[in-house]
Amino acid sequence: MGISFFSFLMALLWSSAALLPLCILHRNRSFVQYFGIAGAAAVYGIWGLRLLLPVEFPHIVYIVGLRGLFADIYEYLSIDTVYVLGMHTKRIYIFGAIWAASILIVLIRWAVKYRSAVRRYTAGKVEAGAQVEEIMDQVKRIYPGKVKVAVWKSSNVESPMGMGVFHKVILLPEHIRKEENLYYILLHEYTHFIKRDTLIKFLVHILCCIFWWNPIVRLLQSELDRLLEIRCDLTVTRKMNGEEKSAYLKTIVEAVKSTGKGRKEGREKDLVWLFGKKKKQDILERFQIVMDQREKSRKSKAVCGMCILALCLLMGSTYLVQIQAEYSAPISQRAIDISPENTYLLDNGDGTFAIVCDEKVIYMTNDEKDVDDLVSEGFSIVHEGKRK
Repeated sequence: MGISFFSFLMALLWSSAALLPLCILHRNRSFVQYFGIAGAAAVYGIWGLRLLLPVEFPHIVYIVGLRGLFADIYEYLSIDTVYVLGMHTKRIYIFGAIWAASILIVLIRWAVKYRSAVRRYTAGKVEAGAQVEEIMDQVKRIYPGKVKVAVWKSSNVESPMGMGVFHKVILLPEHIRKEENLYYILLHEYTHFIKRDTLIKFLVHILCCIFWWNPIVRLLQSELDRLLEIRCDLTVTRKMNGEEKSAYLKTIVEAVKSTGKGRKEGREKDLVWLFGKKKKQDILERFQIVMDQREKSRKSKAVCGMCILALCLLMGSTYLVQIQAEYSAPISQRAIDISPENTYLLDNGDGTFAIVCDEKVIYMTNDEKDVDDLVSEGFSIVHEGKRK
């Protein structure tokens, strides 16, 4: 088991090919209601995991060889060497170093913006008051598990927000006075912490920083944010009657109306993701799902379970097939004058070997028998980065 250029490419292609249609399907309210938020989140997790595990299993994988442009690109990136900064290296290593540096830059930039926002939002914080503390005690009694959360009021926030992974904080605008509104707001934000939503969002944002160039990952982030908000709504309202649900949804509307006043649009588009900012275009959908909430039948649960199992098996099966670069006919079928003096085997480090004659790749193989036969005939093996 290992990681190679081809296994990484397969992980990227399979996960992107699966996540794009899933994101489109999950935009359908009926689809979400039938399969449930937990099922939808599980599906995203399955294919997100595929992206994070680009490993290969050489002894069980079926290789599909591709020639032409794909093989030429692979040779250009991973076989040919260039002379850079006084050393021979491969272009794939240069691109990898650039990617690693860009990840570091994106992470630092985001961390600085995140820290700056935390300081700005908490700069005007004051004690929440006895009324808020009493309501918060009521909220905590609803759930068996307890999470330590600080509650503050701040003049620098326009709508309620929960933030923090290790030091959890709920910030309330100073204008909220109504007891019923405070109860539903605190219940909503506290439920996010109970469900570890801020941690999930934090990890997904790191994934976005790593794959900053992949638009599918950004789409996954947006959809997951939406699904977590719906899951929170459904958790909060599960045991409420119609009147209580209406009061809860009315509180959300009032909170949304207060969002964005005096703030330039897009000022913190890469940041507010962690703060649970509500998207106005999704409010209607959340209302409909909450009001249509009903217990799923055993048959529906069984179907959902079977679908998730099928997706797990499908994800696992993607490890069984891998595309690789394939070159011209084997050496024995080519009229090329080769000998151990002008030809050697180049170990690419990913289970494949390039047969190089006069510094030109004439064949690629991952067959151990071919390699052993050539070595027995006197051909030498040169490891990556040490070409003649």
